[in-house]
Amino acid sequence: MKVKFYKDSNFEVNLEKLVSVLNSISRYITFEYSAEAVQFDKNELISPISYGKKLPDNIQEESKDYFAILVFTNNQYYNNFFFETDSNIYILSFANWNLLTNIGKSNGAIFFMTSILCDEMHIGKTHDESIGCINDFWWDKRSIDVGMRSAYLCADCKNEFLKNTLNKIEEQVLNDISTFLDLIAQYSRAEKDILEVDLSAYNKNNANVFDVFLCHNSADKPQIGEIGKQLKKLGITVWLDEEQIKPGTLWQVELEKNIASIKSALVFVGENDFGPWQDLEIRVFLSEFVKRGCPVIPVILEDCAIVPELPLFLRQMMWVDMRKTNPNPILQMKWGITGKR
Repeated sequence: MKVKFYKDSNFEVNLEKLVSVLNSISRYITFEYSAEAVQFDKNELISPISYGKKLPDNIQEESKDYFAILVFTNNQYYNNFFFETDSNIYILSFANWNLLTNIGKSNGAIFFMTSILCDEMHIGKTHDESIGCINDFWWDKRSIDVGMRSAYLCADCKNEFLKNTLNKIEEQVLNDISTFLDLIAQYSRAEKDILEVDLSAYNKNNANVFDVFLCHNSADKPQIGEIGKQLKKLGITVWLDEEQIKPGTLWQVELEKNIASIKSALVFVGENDFGPWQDLEIRVFLSEFVKRGCPVIPVILEDCAIVPELPLFLRQMMWVDMRKTNPNPILQMKWGITGKR
């Protein structure tokens, strides 16, 4: 699931930093942002139904590839709402924010984003009264202050969602939403901007979340270990069997436990061809790729004189060729893993 952020030129929040924070604590949802500023030609927004069609064509086109697109602005809605939509594109207004709360707009952006996720996933129902639940309607806009300080999903909303059997995607989205709400509540109560604090505690809690799994033939382990080190220098968390599996335990069992918390896979092919367990690992990740958009990236190692015939589904993927230096293969891997070029 992917969510993308845009803003107009007057909105102060650093979207690059916001996306970095969200991706560091999110297990399932991937966040992106655009450096392109959206220009609104009026100070007042009529509604997305009328104004949304005036957004750049590329945003309309991108909406097909994203679960939601959020556009942040300081312009005000004619009906004084925080946000409206007529599709999966939301325009969010932070007009007169300083009159409503002392909590920063960064916290508010994450709070509204979480509310939109709940709405899109049909997690609970809108409350007319303000009880501090993420699904409050906020008729009195000043109640947004209480909402961010409490930032929780009430028992009624959660239980209604849990009545139906959750699939893996719904379960992971719900876990991410709970993480976002905990983050918002903790720092909003302290009146601290989420983008200005040390989130190491949250990253520690997510220590078992990995950006990429290195699928390889054990005969290639020295090369793979060096590649893992280079990826770590770029801030990528790596799942490598010898680092994550305690001696004496079954690695297949440990991998199965962690596979839902790994966001992508690099599949390495060298002169030693595929290892005996590699094909099974690839098939498991293919299943994950289908279910949750997990990138599976083939990598041809430097010592590979003749590229072996790849499994059918891998042939369809754009691979990284380490026998070439341009473009930089490590940076190509990072691009495939993070989605950031």
